[in-house]
Amino acid sequence: MGHLRDGTFANVYAVSGNGVIAVGSGDTTGGVTHAFNWRSGRSTEMEDLGVPDGYENSYANDVSLLAGFIVGACFHSESLKYHAFRWINSQPSELSEPQGSIDCTAHGTSENGNTIVGDCWLSNGYYHAVCWLGHTTEVTTLPCLGEHSYAYAIAVSGDGNVIVGYSTEPYNPNIWHAVRWTRNPNTNTFNISNLNVRPEPPQDTWKAEALGVSRDGTVIVGTCHSGGINEAFIWKEDATPQVQKLPDITQGYKHSRACDVIKKNNGTIIAVGQSIFQNGSHAAVRWRSTSLPNEFSIENLNFPT
Repeated sequence: MGHLRDGTFANVYAVSGNGVIAVGSGDTTGGVTHAFNWRSGRSTEMEDLGVPDGYENSYANDVSLLAGFIVGACFHSESLKYHAFRWINSQPSELSEPQGSIDCTAHGTSENGNTIVGDCWLSNGYYHAVCWLGHTTEVTTLPCLGEHSYAYAIAVSGDGNVIVGYSTEPYNPNIWHAVRWTRNPNTNTFNISNLNVRPEPPQDTWKAEALGVSRDGTVIVGTCHSGGINEAFIWKEDATPQVQKLPDITQGYKHSRACDVIKKNNGTIIAVGQSIFQNGSHAAVRWRSTSLPNEFSIENLNFPT
């Protein structure tokens, strides 16, 4: 894909569903980081999205398939704050923030750009999951699991009705629960529910986070970390039990994370992520559902050396 002008690296964070658009960030002239928009077949495939006036760095985290919106954040050099941004036709617009925000970042968008999700760090020391609904820049704060807890929204389903991420346990920041927020169609608000992902064997502290969700919101993937172990998991709305751990590249060695998932029209589920061998080397992996109920195979995607 190449680099930005005078750049040495470029990181891709999202690809559109049709594979035509990729977005991410890379270094450019002067060593600053800029968001980019790569489009297959365009005369100049790599486009530098630049930074708005007064900003120093920009980052693109996701792209909508239908609208072509790009979402992410820009760093303000004077205030030393990150602000959530959306790019429409490569033009940036700042998204509104809750009162008392220090930093805000947009992480994901639905296919039509009508639902954007992210998080904001507030002056009271808490992080709150947020979303921007409709094609407006007005922000909505999503609920946490209870008082004295904070939450992150990481991804949103293609139809915009399910948001996933994690929320800490009330009064206990050392336990993270993987959660989903589901849209109430009558009020256009979101309700939070715990996916009940827990480590095996049970631990006093753990961090479970949902990282990816299918287009229709019925399949969710993520990881559960505890005691030096990372277990990739999958949650299926119509399964019993709903949560199961996914296999690792090395049997019995639990170090993996599932980052995104699709459910095909024929019911096949494909998840992608990372797994670590016992020697410490990393592998990009793909999990695929088999003909047996609740069984998944794992495949190493690394190119041969």
